[in-house]
Amino acid sequence: MFDLLTRALLWLLVGIGLWYLFNNLIPKNYLTWLGGFVLFAAIFLAFRDPNDRIISTVWTILSFPLRPLGLAIVLLVNAAKRKAWKDMAAREASIALAVLLVCSIPVVPFWLSSQMEASIMAEANPSELIVRQGDTPLPVRGIVVLATRITRSSLDPVQPIRYINSDDRIGAPLRQRLEHAAQIYDQVLTSQNPFPQVIVSGQIGSDAEANSIRDFLVSLGVRQRDVTVDRGGATIYRSAVNTNESFGNQSGVVILVAPSLTLRRATATFAKIYRPGNRLVRPIPTDLVQFQPSAGSIPIRVTDLLPSVEALALTTYIIDEYLTSIYYFLRGWAQLDYPLNYANCCGL
Repeated sequence: MFDLLTRALLWLLVGIGLWYLFNNLIPKNYLTWLGGFVLFAAIFLAFRDPNDRIISTVWTILSFPLRPLGLAIVLLVNAAKRKAWKDMAAREASIALAVLLVCSIPVVPFWLSSQMEASIMAEANPSELIVRQGDTPLPVRGIVVLATRITRSSLDPVQPIRYINSDDRIGAPLRQRLEHAAQIYDQVLTSQNPFPQVIVSGQIGSDAEANSIRDFLVSLGVRQRDVTVDRGGATIYRSAVNTNESFGNQSGVVILVAPSLTLRRATATFAKIYRPGNRLVRPIPTDLVQFQPSAGSIPIRVTDLLPSVEALALTTYIIDEYLTSIYYFLRGWAQLDYPLNYANCCGL
């Protein structure tokens, strides 16, 4: 009942936001009946058509003004169209400048990501892989690695980009996830006889890319017959649906290897899709942006207060994850603030 009420209130908020956008930010002469009909038709089709590419495209367009860069551009464009720069236009330009400055200062995404990752690491407890029902360990049926937009260069070592510490990495760390999945594969084999499947799910463009991923996992010790590459996982929801079909009637535990900042939404989505098949999801976070559980506060240097493109990209990524989580909740695909502790979420 609470989820239904929350979903209804969020839909009401979305409707009010769209109504304000149409009446205040879009010029009346451009907002014709035809244009309004086409826009609302696109929104309606995005929520009715199961094609994930259409949904992704429409959602990217609709949520653009809610991201830091999009909000700043909308405010600056709206201010530029006004004749009196001394009043409303100057105020909107100042707000846009403030949005860009705040979102591009490295300490802002560091604080946001550290808050998210601290709670995720505390709940997920990645050091303990075995899931038990009472005293009986449950079999691990598979290891799913999320990796959207896979390219051949994704397997290259991630180049370091300084963020807060020189040891941090910001990039496309697919290589790190695959290496972590291979380590989990070896650990699982020490405690059970059946070999688990290793499924890499992402949007893969060619057979060569899929083969390079398969060869890389084989070089890490994973049997070739245990490696499956899902080329249709353009979104987390689609990856959950595709991998659920791959496991068939097998019950047990599926270990989900995903970036830490998207792990909560991914776990909630997989758990909802897997639940009818009596499969449990064991989340394992990777791609930590900044998390030091044993260290104190990180000293802030002068350069950490200077705006940077990397910081703006990370802030946008975090905000976009919040927006996408709300979108998944509105679609009924995932629960908000899903508990990552499998004992709490699965009743074990």
